[in-house]
Amino acid sequence: MNKKNAQGIIYIQVPSNSVKERVKKLPTSLKNSGYTVYETEVVGALLSQNKYQIGCFFKNQKSRAEALQKKLEELGYKNFTIRYIENLEDKANPDMLEIWFARDAKMR
Repeated sequence: MNKKNAQGIIYIQVPSNSVKERVKKLPTSLKNSGYTVYETEVVGALLSQNKYQIGCFFKNQKSRAEALQKKLEELGYKNFTIRYIENLEDKANPDMLEIWFARDAKMR
């Protein structure tokens, strides 16, 4: 992992434009903490998860996912669980994690 990705590469997935607007400060907060963050993607309610999740693609990412979970809590985003997404190792970057806001996404 290079210095640019010191904490990891983060993709943020939200169910709607209204949720994207409500979390618009999250990418900057994560960047200020050393993460590389790509633009928040509106995936729609059908693709959104039922729970607030941090998705990881490699089993050895658990500690990195836990650190992101802790950072989200510090920033006021609670109840994120960690989910291992199987069989995508050949398509995913080992530095990459995904943040999924639930389809009902009520901001706390």
